[in-house]
Amino acid sequence: MLGVFVVLISAGVLMHHVNAAASPQCGEKAQVGLDGEGRLVLSDCFNSTTLGGLLDLIQHQNSTIQQLTSRLEQQEHVIQQQQSINQQLQSVVQQQQLVIQQQQLVNQQQQSLLCHINVIPQLVPTVGGTDWEYFSMDGNHYLAVANWRDNSGNFDIDSMVYQWNGTALAVVQSIPTHGARDWEYFSINGHSYLAIANMQDNAGTDINSVLYQWDGTVFVAVQSIPTHGAYDWEYFSIDGSS
Repeated sequence: MLGVFVVLISAGVLMHHVNAAASPQCGEKAQVGLDGEGRLVLSDCFNSTTLGGLLDLIQHQNSTIQQLTSRLEQQEHVIQQQQSINQQLQSVVQQQQLVIQQQQLVNQQQQSLLCHINVIPQLVPTVGGTDWEYFSMDGNHYLAVANWRDNSGNFDIDSMVYQWNGTALAVVQSIPTHGARDWEYFSINGHSYLAIANMQDNAGTDINSVLYQWDGTVFVAVQSIPTHGAYDWEYFSIDGSS
């Protein structure tokens, strides 16, 4: 049977259409091509050789489609993995932003705290200092230092009382001491006292320690107490007695 065969390839299905019009004679050389709509056109006598070649071509195209489909699936898998990675990166970025916000909050709190702290850029000279005693009187702040001895081994040296003037510590009183080891501040019935523990003078450890009372301007000695190598004073009260 002579004719023109038109082959359509779609979803692996072979369709054909036979045109009964005038056609080339058997024995002419076969011609295979595409028409204007992209369909495969075969012009030849219908025989097994021609059909076998056509089927081979279809199988090759189906194989190519399968390969393209597999590549698309692989690309979709890669895209999904990339999207998952992007989501993880976004989560990391959000966590980092949260950490930064928390650090900024901590920095703000630290700056606010520093605004309420008075940093004293002050070095206070001492002579073998062994003790600091802080106390406050009438809204004023004081520090007393106990100076033990100088570099030459002299124990008969003054100890100092400092007052905070709003910007620095300033000496308000120099008190003679002898190997001073400890200051103790206390108050009784509205009166303020400082007791110094004198450890020794240049002659030995048999040296009196002294109790001072604040007179509104300076500390004045009110009692001398015999001690021997005194190291410390401790104020306490029992049953209302001091």
